[in-house]
Amino acid sequence: MTFIIQNFGPNLARLRIEKGVSQTQLAEDLGIGKQSISDYEKQKSYPTFANLDKIAEYFNANSNPTIWN
Repeated sequence: MTFIIQNFGPNLARLRIEKGVSQTQLAEDLGIGKQSISDYEKQKSYPTFANLDKIAEYFNANSNPTIWN
């Protein structure tokens, strides 16, 4: 599980960039703070389950941790 968590930030950044949205736009679209997105991508913090579900839905992904591997 630790490996999956370690990959979350880089994978979030990759998905966001592939979709062509800024951290600010992603934060606004999800209704969470821009600093939270930045912290997730830098692996300073990790999303709550509620925010993880929002992120997964936004990227049409499954919130199952294996997709972030």
